Amino acid sequence: MQKRLFGLLASGAILVAACGGAQQSSAPSATTGSSSSAAPSASTSAAPTGEQTLTMVMDGDVSGGLSNAADNVPTAEAIQFLYDGIYRYDNTLTPQPNLSESLADVSDDGKVWTIKLKPGLKFHDGTDLTSADVVQSYQIAASPNCRYNPSICLTGFTTAIEAVDDLTVKFTLKDPLATFATVYLPAIGIESKDAIDASYQKYLAGTKQLTAEAVKAALDAVDAETKTPTGPAGTDGKATVNWDALIPQLEQIITSAGQKAPDKTSPTYQNEDGSLNAELYGTALATQVKAINETFVGDQLDALAAAYPYLDFQNNPVGSGPFKFVSYKSGESLEYAANPDYHFGPRRSRSCSSRSSRTTSPAGRRSSRGRSTGSTRSKVRRTTRSRTTRT
Repeated sequence: MQKRLFGLLASGAILVAACGGAQQSSAPSATTGSSSSAAPSASTSAAPTGEQTLTMVMDGDVSGGLSNAADNVPTAEAIQFLYDGIYRYDNTLTPQPNLSESLADVSDDGKVWTIKLKPGLKFHDGTDLTSADVVQSYQIAASPNCRYNPSICLTGFTTAIEAVDDLTVKFTLKDPLATFATVYLPAIGIESKDAIDASYQKYLAGTKQLTAEAVKAALDAVDAETKTPTGPAGTDGKATVNWDALIPQLEQIITSAGQKAPDKTSPTYQNEDGSLNAELYGTALATQVKAINETFVGDQLDALAAAYPYLDFQNNPVGSGPFKFVSYKSGESLEYAANPDYHFGPRRSRSCSSRSSRTTSPAGRRSSRGRSTGSTRSKVRRTTRSRTTRT
Protein backbone atom coordinates (compact mmCIF):
# COMPACT_ATOMS: atom_id res chain seq x y z
CA MET A 1 0.00 0.00 0.00
CA GLN A 2 2.80 2.39 0.83
CA LYS A 3 4.55 1.62 -2.44
CA ARG A 4 1.31 2.36 -4.28
CA LEU A 5 0.96 5.65 -2.43
CA PHE A 6 4.48 6.70 -3.39
CA GLY A 7 3.61 5.96 -7.00
CA LEU A 8 0.53 8.14 -6.82
CA LEU A 9 2.38 10.99 -5.21
CA ALA A 10 5.22 10.79 -7.68
CA SER A 11 2.78 10.92 -10.59
CA GLY A 12 0.98 13.85 -9.01
CA ALA A 13 4.22 15.74 -8.49
CA ILE A 14 5.06 15.35 -12.18
CA LEU A 15 1.65 16.64 -13.20
CA VAL A 16 1.85 19.67 -10.95
CA ALA A 17 5.29 20.49 -12.30
CA ALA A 18 4.00 20.22 -15.84
CA CYS A 19 1.00 22.37 -15.08
CA GLY A 20 2.86 25.14 -13.35
CA GLY A 21 6.62 24.76 -13.62
CA ALA A 22 8.56 27.69 -15.01
CA GLN A 23 10.81 25.49 -17.14
CA GLN A 24 8.26 23.52 -19.12
CA SER A 25 8.19 23.48 -22.90
CA SER A 26 5.22 25.06 -24.67
CA ALA A 27 4.16 21.67 -26.08
CA PRO A 28 4.75 18.85 -23.58
CA SER A 29 5.00 15.41 -25.11
CA ALA A 30 2.51 12.65 -24.41
CA THR A 31 2.42 8.91 -24.90
CA THR A 32 -0.33 6.42 -25.46
CA GLY A 33 -0.93 3.77 -22.83
CA SER A 34 -3.46 1.06 -22.18
CA SER A 35 -4.04 1.53 -18.48
CA SER A 36 -2.34 4.58 -17.04
CA SER A 37 -2.17 8.29 -17.69
CA ALA A 38 1.00 9.60 -19.26
CA ALA A 39 2.92 12.34 -17.54
CA PRO A 40 4.19 15.22 -19.67
CA SER A 41 7.94 15.41 -20.06
CA ALA A 42 9.95 18.38 -18.89
CA SER A 43 12.13 20.42 -21.21
CA THR A 44 14.77 23.06 -20.84
CA SER A 45 13.22 25.18 -23.59
CA ALA A 46 11.91 28.65 -22.79
CA ALA A 47 8.68 28.86 -20.82
CA PRO A 48 5.61 30.06 -22.75
CA THR A 49 4.41 33.58 -22.29
CA GLY A 50 0.85 34.80 -21.70
CA GLU A 51 -2.07 32.92 -20.21
CA GLN A 52 -1.73 29.17 -20.59
CA THR A 53 -4.01 26.17 -20.15
CA LEU A 54 -3.02 22.55 -19.69
CA THR A 55 -5.60 19.91 -20.66
CA MET A 56 -5.07 16.29 -19.66
CA VAL A 57 -7.22 13.26 -20.41
CA MET A 58 -7.89 11.23 -17.25
CA ASP A 59 -8.23 7.47 -17.55
CA GLY A 60 -11.15 7.34 -15.13
CA ASP A 61 -13.73 9.52 -13.39
CA VAL A 62 -13.31 11.13 -9.98
CA SER A 63 -13.89 8.59 -7.22
CA GLY A 64 -14.03 8.98 -3.45
CA GLY A 65 -13.86 12.77 -3.60
CA LEU A 66 -11.53 15.62 -4.50
CA SER A 67 -10.00 15.32 -1.07
CA ASN A 68 -8.07 12.97 1.17
CA ALA A 69 -10.82 10.44 0.40
CA ALA A 70 -9.63 10.00 -3.21
CA ASP A 71 -9.70 6.28 -3.88
CA ASN A 72 -8.48 5.75 -7.44
CA VAL A 73 -5.34 6.72 -9.33
CA PRO A 74 -6.83 9.46 -11.57
CA THR A 75 -8.38 11.21 -8.55
CA ALA A 76 -5.22 10.87 -6.48
CA GLU A 77 -3.31 12.49 -9.32
CA ALA A 78 -5.88 15.26 -9.70
CA ILE A 79 -5.89 16.33 -6.05
CA GLN A 80 -2.14 16.95 -6.09
CA PHE A 81 -2.98 20.24 -7.78
CA LEU A 82 -5.34 21.30 -4.96
CA TYR A 83 -3.64 20.45 -1.69
CA ASP A 84 -0.31 20.69 0.04
CA GLY A 85 1.00 18.46 2.80
CA ILE A 86 3.22 19.49 5.66
CA TYR A 87 6.08 17.87 3.78
CA ARG A 88 6.66 17.37 0.06
CA TYR A 89 8.95 15.06 -1.90
CA ASP A 90 12.01 16.16 -3.80
CA ASN A 91 13.02 14.42 -7.03
CA THR A 92 14.51 11.53 -5.06
CA LEU A 93 11.30 11.08 -3.02
CA THR A 94 13.05 12.41 0.06
CA PRO A 95 10.69 14.42 2.33
CA GLN A 96 11.32 18.17 2.41
CA PRO A 97 9.49 21.04 4.17
CA ASN A 98 6.37 22.23 2.36
CA LEU A 99 3.82 23.97 4.59
CA SER A 100 6.32 23.71 7.42
CA GLU A 101 9.28 26.03 7.91
CA SER A 102 11.61 23.08 8.40
CA LEU A 103 11.58 19.39 9.12
CA ALA A 104 10.00 18.35 12.42
CA ASP A 105 11.74 18.59 15.76
CA VAL A 106 11.57 14.97 16.94
CA SER A 107 12.05 13.89 20.54
CA ASP A 108 14.83 11.49 21.45
CA ASP A 109 12.39 8.61 21.81
CA GLY A 110 10.91 9.34 18.35
CA LYS A 111 7.38 9.76 19.68
CA VAL A 112 6.85 13.55 19.85
CA TRP A 113 7.02 15.52 16.61
CA THR A 114 6.79 19.30 16.78
CA ILE A 115 6.24 21.18 13.55
CA LYS A 116 6.29 24.93 12.88
CA LEU A 117 4.17 26.14 9.96
CA LYS A 118 5.21 28.90 7.60
CA PRO A 119 3.59 32.24 8.46
CA GLY A 120 1.13 33.79 6.02
CA LEU A 121 -0.18 30.60 4.45
CA LYS A 122 -3.56 31.01 2.75
CA PHE A 123 -6.31 28.72 1.53
CA HIS A 124 -7.85 29.27 -1.87
CA ASP A 125 -10.76 31.19 -0.29
CA GLY A 126 -8.34 33.69 1.26
CA THR A 127 -8.60 32.43 4.83
CA ASP A 128 -5.49 31.71 6.91
CA LEU A 129 -4.07 28.21 7.13
CA THR A 130 -3.18 27.63 10.78
CA SER A 131 -2.45 24.84 13.20
CA ALA A 132 -6.20 24.36 13.75
CA ASP A 133 -6.57 23.20 10.15
CA VAL A 134 -3.64 20.80 10.50
CA VAL A 135 -4.98 19.40 13.77
CA GLN A 136 -8.43 18.66 12.36
CA SER A 137 -7.05 17.15 9.14
CA TYR A 138 -4.91 14.77 11.20
CA GLN A 139 -7.56 14.06 13.82
CA ILE A 140 -9.85 12.82 11.06
CA ALA A 141 -7.00 10.63 9.82
CA ALA A 142 -6.51 9.23 13.33
CA SER A 143 -10.21 8.51 13.96
CA PRO A 144 -11.39 4.87 13.98
CA ASN A 145 -13.97 6.10 11.46
CA CYS A 146 -11.32 7.50 9.09
CA ARG A 147 -12.66 7.62 5.53
CA TYR A 148 -9.54 8.99 3.90
CA ASN A 149 -7.80 6.74 1.42
CA PRO A 150 -6.85 3.80 3.68
CA SER A 151 -3.16 4.31 2.94
CA ILE A 152 -3.18 7.62 4.85
CA CYS A 153 -5.41 6.75 7.80
CA LEU A 154 -3.52 7.04 11.10
CA THR A 155 -5.92 5.02 13.24
CA GLY A 156 -4.07 3.51 16.20
CA PHE A 157 -0.79 5.35 15.61
CA THR A 158 -1.26 8.53 17.67
CA THR A 159 -2.14 9.43 21.25
CA ALA A 160 -2.47 13.20 20.81
CA ILE A 161 -2.60 15.83 18.04
CA GLU A 162 -2.63 19.35 19.41
CA ALA A 163 -2.06 22.97 18.52
CA VAL A 164 0.69 24.57 20.60
CA ASP A 165 -0.05 27.96 19.06
CA ASP A 166 -1.45 29.25 15.75
CA LEU A 167 1.59 28.06 13.81
CA THR A 168 2.85 25.10 15.86
CA VAL A 169 1.49 21.57 15.94
CA LYS A 170 2.60 18.73 18.21
CA PHE A 171 2.01 15.09 17.32
CA THR A 172 2.44 12.39 19.95
CA LEU A 173 2.80 8.90 18.54
CA LYS A 174 2.20 5.66 20.40
CA ASP A 175 5.49 4.29 19.09
CA PRO A 176 8.25 5.58 16.81
CA LEU A 177 7.00 5.55 13.20
CA ALA A 178 9.43 6.17 10.36
CA THR A 179 6.64 6.37 7.80
CA PHE A 180 5.18 9.35 9.62
CA ALA A 181 7.81 11.42 7.79
CA THR A 182 7.98 9.46 4.56
CA VAL A 183 4.26 8.77 3.99
CA TYR A 184 1.83 10.65 6.21
CA LEU A 185 3.32 14.14 6.47
CA PRO A 186 3.73 14.45 2.69
CA ALA A 187 0.52 12.61 1.75
CA ILE A 188 -2.21 14.05 3.99
CA GLY A 189 -3.47 17.21 2.34
CA ILE A 190 -4.33 20.02 4.74
CA GLU A 191 -7.95 21.03 4.30
CA SER A 192 -9.79 24.09 5.54
CA LYS A 193 -11.35 23.49 8.96
CA ASP A 194 -13.79 26.34 8.38
CA ALA A 195 -14.97 24.86 5.07
CA ILE A 196 -15.35 21.36 6.48
CA ASP A 197 -17.09 22.55 9.65
CA ALA A 198 -19.59 24.64 7.65
CA SER A 199 -20.29 21.66 5.41
CA TYR A 200 -20.72 19.38 8.42
CA GLN A 201 -23.30 21.70 9.96
CA LYS A 202 -25.39 21.34 6.80
CA TYR A 203 -24.99 17.59 7.07
CA LEU A 204 -26.18 17.62 10.69
CA ALA A 205 -29.21 19.74 9.78
CA GLY A 206 -30.26 17.00 7.39
CA THR A 207 -29.80 14.17 9.89
CA LYS A 208 -32.10 16.01 12.30
CA GLN A 209 -34.95 15.09 9.97
CA LEU A 210 -34.47 11.50 11.10
CA THR A 211 -34.82 9.67 14.38
CA ALA A 212 -32.15 7.47 15.89
CA GLU A 213 -34.71 4.65 16.02
CA ALA A 214 -35.41 4.79 12.27
CA VAL A 215 -31.73 4.72 11.38
CA LYS A 216 -31.04 1.87 13.81
CA ALA A 217 -33.97 -0.14 12.41
CA ALA A 218 -32.54 0.12 8.88
CA LEU A 219 -29.10 -1.03 10.03
CA ASP A 220 -30.59 -3.81 12.15
CA ALA A 221 -32.38 -5.07 9.04
CA VAL A 222 -29.07 -5.16 7.18
CA ASP A 223 -27.40 -7.04 10.04
CA ALA A 224 -30.21 -9.58 10.26
CA GLU A 225 -30.24 -10.21 6.51
CA THR A 226 -26.47 -10.52 6.42
CA LYS A 227 -26.47 -13.10 9.21
CA THR A 228 -29.39 -15.08 7.78
CA PRO A 229 -29.69 -14.40 4.04
CA THR A 230 -33.07 -14.83 2.37
CA GLY A 231 -32.10 -14.07 -1.22
CA PRO A 232 -31.76 -16.38 -4.21
CA ALA A 233 -29.28 -19.24 -4.01
CA GLY A 234 -25.78 -18.43 -5.16
CA THR A 235 -23.44 -20.58 -7.21
CA ASP A 236 -22.66 -22.58 -4.06
CA GLY A 237 -26.33 -23.33 -3.52
CA LYS A 238 -26.56 -21.17 -0.40
CA ALA A 239 -28.93 -18.22 0.00
CA THR A 240 -27.50 -14.79 -0.79
CA VAL A 241 -28.17 -11.45 0.90
CA ASN A 242 -31.43 -10.05 -0.41
CA TRP A 243 -30.17 -6.54 -1.16
CA ASP A 244 -33.19 -5.84 -3.36
CA ALA A 245 -35.36 -5.94 -0.23
CA LEU A 246 -32.97 -3.72 1.78
CA ILE A 247 -32.15 -1.05 -0.79
CA PRO A 248 -35.46 0.91 -0.69
CA GLN A 249 -35.28 1.40 3.08
CA LEU A 250 -31.64 2.49 2.94
CA GLU A 251 -32.34 4.90 0.09
CA GLN A 252 -35.21 6.43 2.04
CA ILE A 253 -33.01 7.09 5.08
CA ILE A 254 -30.39 8.81 2.93
CA THR A 255 -32.81 10.98 0.96
CA SER A 256 -34.72 11.91 4.14
CA ALA A 257 -31.43 13.24 5.51
CA GLY A 258 -31.14 15.52 2.48
CA GLN A 259 -28.26 13.51 1.03
CA LYS A 260 -27.70 11.98 -2.38
CA ALA A 261 -27.52 8.23 -2.65
CA PRO A 262 -24.65 6.79 -4.70
CA ASP A 263 -25.24 7.02 -8.43
CA LYS A 264 -26.53 3.57 -9.33
CA THR A 265 -25.80 4.25 -13.01
CA SER A 266 -22.10 4.61 -12.25
CA PRO A 267 -19.91 1.84 -13.71
CA THR A 268 -18.73 1.26 -10.14
CA TYR A 269 -22.09 -0.34 -9.33
CA GLN A 270 -22.72 -2.11 -12.63
CA ASN A 271 -22.14 -5.67 -13.71
CA GLU A 272 -20.32 -6.40 -16.95
CA ASP A 273 -23.64 -6.51 -18.79
CA GLY A 274 -24.59 -3.04 -17.50
CA SER A 275 -27.13 -4.24 -14.92
CA LEU A 276 -27.04 -3.01 -11.32
CA ASN A 277 -24.81 -4.95 -8.96
CA ALA A 278 -27.16 -4.91 -5.98
CA GLU A 279 -24.49 -6.09 -3.55
CA LEU A 280 -22.03 -3.30 -4.37
CA TYR A 281 -24.74 -0.65 -4.45
CA GLY A 282 -26.46 -1.89 -1.30
CA THR A 283 -23.16 -2.07 0.59
CA ALA A 284 -22.42 1.55 -0.37
CA LEU A 285 -25.87 2.60 0.86
CA ALA A 286 -25.39 0.76 4.16
CA THR A 287 -22.01 2.46 4.69
CA GLN A 288 -23.62 5.86 4.15
CA VAL A 289 -26.42 5.06 6.61
CA LYS A 290 -23.82 3.93 9.17
CA ALA A 291 -22.22 7.37 8.85
CA ILE A 292 -25.59 8.96 9.56
CA ASN A 293 -25.97 6.71 12.59
CA GLU A 294 -22.66 8.02 13.98
CA THR A 295 -24.27 11.44 14.46
CA PHE A 296 -26.58 9.78 17.00
CA VAL A 297 -24.16 7.42 18.75
CA GLY A 298 -20.60 8.66 18.17
CA ASP A 299 -18.60 11.56 19.55
CA GLN A 300 -18.34 14.70 17.44
CA LEU A 301 -14.96 14.03 15.88
CA ASP A 302 -15.66 10.39 15.02
CA ALA A 303 -19.05 11.37 13.60
CA LEU A 304 -17.34 14.01 11.46
CA ALA A 305 -14.80 11.43 10.25
CA ALA A 306 -17.59 9.04 9.26
CA ALA A 307 -19.50 11.80 7.45
CA TYR A 308 -16.41 13.16 5.69
CA PRO A 309 -16.91 11.62 2.20
CA TYR A 310 -20.56 12.74 2.13
CA LEU A 311 -20.01 16.41 3.00
CA ASP A 312 -20.81 18.91 0.26
CA PHE A 313 -17.35 20.51 0.50
CA GLN A 314 -16.33 17.59 -1.71
CA ASN A 315 -18.17 19.42 -4.49
CA ASN A 316 -16.25 22.65 -3.89
CA PRO A 317 -12.94 21.69 -2.23
CA VAL A 318 -10.76 24.30 -0.53
CA GLY A 319 -7.04 23.63 -0.35
CA SER A 320 -3.83 25.64 -0.45
CA GLY A 321 -2.13 24.03 -3.45
CA PRO A 322 -0.84 25.62 -6.66
CA PHE A 323 -4.25 25.41 -8.35
CA LYS A 324 -7.76 25.98 -7.04
CA PHE A 325 -10.98 24.24 -7.95
CA VAL A 326 -13.24 25.80 -10.62
CA SER A 327 -15.70 23.16 -11.80
CA TYR A 328 -16.33 19.47 -12.22
CA LYS A 329 -18.73 17.60 -14.51
CA SER A 330 -18.89 13.89 -13.83
CA GLY A 331 -17.58 11.88 -16.73
CA GLU A 332 -16.67 15.01 -18.66
CA SER A 333 -14.26 17.51 -17.17
CA LEU A 334 -12.42 18.88 -14.16
CA GLU A 335 -11.15 22.45 -14.26
CA TYR A 336 -8.74 24.37 -12.02
CA ALA A 337 -7.34 27.90 -12.01
CA ALA A 338 -3.89 28.98 -10.87
CA ASN A 339 -3.60 30.05 -7.23
CA PRO A 340 -2.02 33.54 -7.33
CA ASP A 341 -1.24 33.38 -3.60
CA TYR A 342 0.59 30.06 -3.68
CA HIS A 343 3.33 30.06 -1.06
CA PHE A 344 5.96 28.86 -3.54
CA GLY A 345 4.89 31.55 -6.02
CA PRO A 346 2.11 31.56 -8.66
CA ARG A 347 2.21 28.87 -11.34
CA ARG A 348 3.04 29.88 -14.91
CA SER A 349 0.02 28.04 -16.33
CA ARG A 350 -3.09 30.09 -15.55
CA SER A 351 -5.53 27.19 -15.68
CA CYS A 352 -5.57 23.44 -15.79
CA SER A 353 -8.31 21.11 -16.98
CA SER A 354 -8.74 17.36 -17.25
CA ARG A 355 -11.11 15.42 -19.42
CA SER A 356 -12.37 11.93 -18.66
CA SER A 357 -11.81 9.34 -21.34
CA ARG A 358 -14.82 7.03 -21.27
CA THR A 359 -16.09 4.29 -23.52
CA THR A 360 -19.45 2.56 -23.74
CA SER A 361 -18.03 -0.80 -24.75
CA PRO A 362 -18.09 -3.59 -22.15
CA ALA A 363 -14.29 -3.53 -22.04
CA GLY A 364 -14.40 0.10 -20.97
CA ARG A 365 -16.59 -0.43 -17.95
CA ARG A 366 -15.18 -0.43 -14.46
CA SER A 367 -14.74 -3.77 -12.83
CA SER A 368 -16.49 -4.51 -9.54
CA ARG A 369 -13.40 -3.15 -7.79
CA GLY A 370 -14.01 0.25 -9.35
CA ARG A 371 -10.98 0.11 -11.60
CA SER A 372 -11.13 1.02 -15.26
CA THR A 373 -10.69 -2.07 -17.41
CA GLY A 374 -10.69 -0.45 -20.84
CA SER A 375 -7.86 1.14 -22.76
CA THR A 376 -7.58 4.92 -22.73
CA ARG A 377 -5.71 7.61 -24.56
CA SER A 378 -3.72 10.22 -22.66
CA LYS A 379 -2.63 13.52 -24.05
CA VAL A 380 -1.59 16.95 -22.87
CA ARG A 381 -1.95 20.21 -24.73
CA ARG A 382 -1.63 23.92 -24.10
CA THR A 383 -3.99 26.58 -25.41
CA THR A 384 -4.10 30.33 -25.12
CA ARG A 385 -7.15 30.52 -22.87
CA SER A 386 -9.02 28.43 -20.35
CA ARG A 387 -11.36 26.01 -22.01
CA THR A 388 -13.36 22.97 -20.92
CA THR A 389 -14.22 20.63 -23.76
CA ARG A 390 -16.92 17.97 -23.71
CA THR A 391 -15.80 14.52 -24.78
